[in-house]
Amino acid sequence: MKRRFSNVFLGLLCVSGSSGCVRDALPVLPEARFTADATCSAESCDSVPRLVEPTAPASLWSVRFEGGTMKLPANPALDWYGLVLRGQLTVDGCGALGPWHAYRVIGGGVSVKGLADAIVGVAADSALGAALPSSSGKVGRCEAIDLRALADVNWAGGQAHGRLAFRSGKAYFGLFYSDPGVSAALHTHPREWEVVYVLRGSGEVTVVDEIGPLMAGTSYAFGPGRMHGYKSEGGAPTVAVQMFSPPGPEQRFVDLAAGAVPLVIRLTP
Repeated sequence: MKRRFSNVFLGLLCVSGSSGCVRDALPVLPEARFTADATCSAESCDSVPRLVEPTAPASLWSVRFEGGTMKLPANPALDWYGLVLRGQLTVDGCGALGPWHAYRVIGGGVSVKGLADAIVGVAADSALGAALPSSSGKVGRCEAIDLRALADVNWAGGQAHGRLAFRSGKAYFGLFYSDPGVSAALHTHPREWEVVYVLRGSGEVTVVDEIGPLMAGTSYAFGPGRMHGYKSEGGAPTVAVQMFSPPGPEQRFVDLAAGAVPLVIRLTP
């Protein structure tokens, strides 16, 4: 019988098999499990976003760079994001970036190239579909952060972690990872969209009263006011790239780590 989450607080539950230890290292990603939504192998390649949800203001997808160049359209209505998982990318204005380097390009207008597996994201102030055409020839500003140098924001006894890369502008962009058996209660965001790309993990995702599979290589989008949560299954950790548009809900990770908000969850049959 399937079990559904109850309680509207964003919390985490550690079930049998969880380690309970506090880790500072970033998780290991099995190379064989990387599934690319797009491949960049020609001199230039497609930078049109894979829309998880047409009405959402943000999207995430995976790209395998095989020496090609992705040109991010110049558009002041868009901010572009990326995370290098393996290999190396060169981003105009940021230089060469290796594994676990995240970047943000405000306004686009730059090129990304190299040999790498990466996650690419984009965010706007409104639905992406209305903002996608290029409307400016200006080159945007690139910022880069090494996730390994960021503070390990952890809670639930060190079994859930966040590396909060970018927290301003059109979207929050960061990494979430948790021990096997850690689950998130049903919760909502009053005005923010949440977009998630799962790098590793398995289990169930609940949206309102519907339950679907949690799978690596899959993107999910949860709109404002939509109740959602997940239940981890199996022996692998859950690892995901996460965006909130606009930023804001990631502050709860900081509050949970500081013990400033209660950690409450129940699982019911």
